[in-house]
Amino acid sequence: MGNNEDVTWNKERSDAWLQQLRDVAARGYKTADFRPLLDKMRDDLSHDIRAAVVWGLTDTEDRATFWWLAQLAGKARVVEALPILEEKYPNLPFHRGLRDYRDDVRNAISDLKAAQRGACRCWGARGWPSGRPEMVIHDQVSDGETWTTDYRVYCADCGKRWKVHEDSNYHYPVYQWRGVGGRGPWKTKRKS
Repeated sequence: MGNNEDVTWNKERSDAWLQQLRDVAARGYKTADFRPLLDKMRDDLSHDIRAAVVWGLTDTEDRATFWWLAQLAGKARVVEALPILEEKYPNLPFHRGLRDYRDDVRNAISDLKAAQRGACRCWGARGWPSGRPEMVIHDQVSDGETWTTDYRVYCADCGKRWKVHEDSNYHYPVYQWRGVGGRGPWKTKRKS
């Protein structure tokens, strides 16, 4: 950020984006509502994503907004957000329900620590493979009787291979990631 005009413009733009995020957060926690807004933020503020995320984490008192910003910080590797997340994490209220949203904040902290060490983004692999931009799904096999899917994926950045087991028997899918030997795409595809 060179001159004061750039700083003012970026802050105004960040303020407007964060207000939109707060408005969505006030309506609830629906992922479908947040995803387009986060994608737009990545496009609109790509040059200033670090400042916007850090400022938002520092400024917001809204739990849903904080939660989404923490996830964005982890995925975009905004290591400048790490001290803020580490400071606020112990005081986040416990959420009783199927999932505790604090898990996502803890995962973001773990991702940012890995980024600080220079580890590849795939180091903290978890969740749905298609939801991770660095992952390429080589193939997948679904079993309708057991409500499970097995994926073979690899990291487009470093080539590390992973096997992912998705179990959809609960209220939401549960994923198990296991690193396997080799690099890059597998030589053969499995039959579905």
